[in-house]
Amino acid sequence: MIFLWFISLIFGFNLSFYTYDKWEIYKEIYTFDNYIIFFTNPFYLRVLLDTILLATTVTLISLIISYPVGYFLARTEHNRLRTFFIGIIICPYFVNLMVRLYGWLAFLGREGMINNILMNLNIIRQPLRLLYNWPGVNIGMIESGCTIMIFCIYGVVSGIDISYQEAAAVLGADRIRIFLKIILPLSRPGIIAGTLLSFGSNIGAFLHPMFLGGGYTATLGSLIYTRMSYTMNWPFGATISYIMLFISFLIVLFYSRAVKSQVGEY
Repeated sequence: MIFLWFISLIFGFNLSFYTYDKWEIYKEIYTFDNYIIFFTNPFYLRVLLDTILLATTVTLISLIISYPVGYFLARTEHNRLRTFFIGIIICPYFVNLMVRLYGWLAFLGREGMINNILMNLNIIRQPLRLLYNWPGVNIGMIESGCTIMIFCIYGVVSGIDISYQEAAAVLGADRIRIFLKIILPLSRPGIIAGTLLSFGSNIGAFLHPMFLGGGYTATLGSLIYTRMSYTMNWPFGATISYIMLFISFLIVLFYSRAVKSQVGEY
């Protein structure tokens, strides 16, 4: 698998320097124009910043939502309740992503469940616009990212010895101090792993922006898809892919160092 992946990696990187030809898709004429066009065009730079901001926002919100859930699953003494919630969290992944996205289209639409509930409660007078914009894309991606994050938190918190908390309580620490001084530092490896996996999947997402964004939101993933599938500009699509890959590599490098420091500390 590594061998085949390496071959495709080399081929794609080589393709990013080819010249686009609308009749032959590309010509084996090497040029830096694809990279120059990307970094000199304000539109592509804006899409790059929007993609990083989207991935970061979704990752942080997923962490805020997932940490209490993962902590609850790890600390609850009711095995049946834990199994029930784990089943609820896993069940959506037995459904194809396209089906889930169509479900979000119905759920977030003008006549969807959210707007109907809010209007029936007289909280709003007109339906909220939750689709074909950035909030809709964020909601769909947060749902996908939370599952990864929850199990990363659950795995590391369940491995923390409960005696640490008991010892701190005996020494007079309250619950907030126990969480900040013991549980949170010891759960950092799970937070690092969860945010890394979540960010890595978010930065390359293209189905969520295409379906829930409705063409009004552009990310690097959606640009790659349109350049490869619609305009057939494979060299430029490969260029965007490797720019995104380089950014992901820098993030992985940063997080790998953070993980090493955590392992050395704990």
